[in-house]
Amino acid sequence: MTRDPVVVVGGGTAGCMVTSYLANNTDLPIVLVEPGKVSSHDENSRFFDALGDVDLVRTVNGVLQARVLGGGSAINGMLLTGEEPTFARGLTRMAHEDDIGLMGRFLLSHGGRFSRLWWNGARWNPGRAVHHLEEEGRISIVRDEVESIQVTNNGCTAVTASHIRINASTLVLCAGALETPRILQQSHQLMHREEAMVQNHYSVNLVARLTAPSRAPFDTAVVREMQLPTGEMFMVNAYERASNIVRDHGLMTVSHMNPRDGRCDVRAMEKAKEILEEFANSLRMTEGIEEVVVSDEILPLSHVTASCAHLTDSDGRVHGVPSVWVADASVLRQVPTCTPAAPVTMEALRIARTIAGELS
Repeated sequence: MTRDPVVVVGGGTAGCMVTSYLANNTDLPIVLVEPGKVSSHDENSRFFDALGDVDLVRTVNGVLQARVLGGGSAINGMLLTGEEPTFARGLTRMAHEDDIGLMGRFLLSHGGRFSRLWWNGARWNPGRAVHHLEEEGRISIVRDEVESIQVTNNGCTAVTASHIRINASTLVLCAGALETPRILQQSHQLMHREEAMVQNHYSVNLVARLTAPSRAPFDTAVVREMQLPTGEMFMVNAYERASNIVRDHGLMTVSHMNPRDGRCDVRAMEKAKEILEEFANSLRMTEGIEEVVVSDEILPLSHVTASCAHLTDSDGRVHGVPSVWVADASVLRQVPTCTPAAPVTMEALRIARTIAGELS
């Protein structure tokens, strides 16, 4: 009798790590459901070129979200602001002077530091390994959008996508902190709409008009961490251009990295704006800068987390449903004080090891 497969929903950073681990460490049949394409930007060091590809990015509730095999890491996994995880050794490198332009040099001279790049000859893209697994016939990828799941007291029985129904022995939800709760909300015994509480980082930014278009090979490679005596933690990022097509404007952002309960703290964002105004005053006196404008708008980053933390145990298993797991940013207990790529990847690998141990 053929066993129903393990179905992984979502082929982003987390879903690709879970799929790769299970495929390489078990003999279980695996189906990945992911509507996104394979990125064509793996050899492109420019952050905004990938971000500006409308086929790979969409906006959900005002937040940019990747729609591509490999997820956010295939789009913007260029900057590792925290420590290099063990699993990433050899996949990253420290940025250096040749990587930056006017904006990076400015921040470097005002307390910034070079960051580590998810780049060592090519963009780190966990979707690449999963694509190879599909080519080798070790997994199946269904390119479709999941609408709902069917569960009984014994666990998951099926996944319903837009054009197909897939029987499942085990389900691992990795659709992201916005889509995973939406899918769970279709099974009302698991989650009610009002229970989804997302956390995020928030930022303010300035735009600097340059006297000449930027020629820097990387859009961002310099950061500065700041912590105020009152405890607020901020991260400053310098971007060599403002978008994929605007090369004669630089960008600088200040993000609040430790918001209470992951919610926007208006007083903290006022302090963030004060920090940005100080940088703006110095930028206005910098050679190569024609004009600097500080925005009043507070923007959420694409760092949405924690929406399903209350639904799962410490291993990502959904309470009361032994065969349904969550392994993406949804299960982080709070928004991390760094960019989430590394924490999400490490949690996905940890949960995948637990799943493999139970199913093997």
